[in-house]
Amino acid sequence: MSRIEVTAINENSKEYLIKITDEIIVGSSDIIRQITDDLIFKGTKDVQVYINSRGGNVFEASEIVNQLKRFNNVTLLIGSVSASASTYIMAHFKSKAFKSSQFMIHSPKMTTSGDYITIENDLKLLKNITLDYVNAYASKLNKSNVEIEAMFKNGDNWFNSDEALQIGLLDEIIENSTLDNKTEVKALVSDVKVDYWQQITSKWTFEDWAEKDPEGLKNMMVNDPKRFEAISTAYYGK
Repeated sequence: MSRIEVTAINENSKEYLIKITDEIIVGSSDIIRQITDDLIFKGTKDVQVYINSRGGNVFEASEIVNQLKRFNNVTLLIGSVSASASTYIMAHFKSKAFKSSQFMIHSPKMTTSGDYITIENDLKLLKNITLDYVNAYASKLNKSNVEIEAMFKNGDNWFNSDEALQIGLLDEIIENSTLDNKTEVKALVSDVKVDYWQQITSKWTFEDWAEKDPEGLKNMMVNDPKRFEAISTAYYGK
C-alpha cells in the first residue's frame, strides 16, 4: 500500500513537505499530480519530498518525476530506505538522508504472459524502460552507460549513506547533531497535514482496490472489516 500526504511546513511562506512512504503503486502519480496542482495554485515554487520506500511501479515513478519537475526546486529527504524505483526518483533531484539510510539500485523488472508476440513486445518495453533507468543513473552518478549496465549485472546493488554519497547518488548526509536545526525540524515535524491517499481511496470500489492495491484490500479486511464488508457487498451483492 502506498501512503502519500502533504504537510504544511510554513503556510505563510508557502513551504510544504510531500511524503511518499511504502510501495509506489498504480495511482501514486495521480495523487502527486493532484498535490502538485494544489501547491502550484497556492503559489508554491519549491518543495521538499520525504521518501521512505523500497520502490514499486516504474511508470508511476517516472510520472512522479515528471510532476515534481513542475516545481522550481525539489529537495528529497530520504528515510530508512530508498530502493529500486525510489532511487530512480533520487536520480533526478538533490537529496539528503540519514546516516542509517539504505539505498538500492537494480535493473527494472517485469512480469508478463501470453503468446510469443506479446512477450517480444513486452521485452521491447522492458528494454526501453531499462535504457531510461541507465541514462538517469549515469547522469546522476556521473558514470557511463556501460558502467551502469555492468552494475545492473550484479543484481541488487545496496549502499549505505556513506557509499551513496561517495558514488554521487546522495548529495548530503543529515548528521544526528543537526536534527535540532530549525530547517530539519520544520521538514520533519508539522501540525497541518492533508492525506491525499485517503481522499482518493475513499472513493474506490471493491474492484478498484482489487486492481490497484490488493494488499491494501487484504489489510482492510483485517483492520477495517466494516468498510471491507460494505464495499464487498456493493460489488458482489447480498
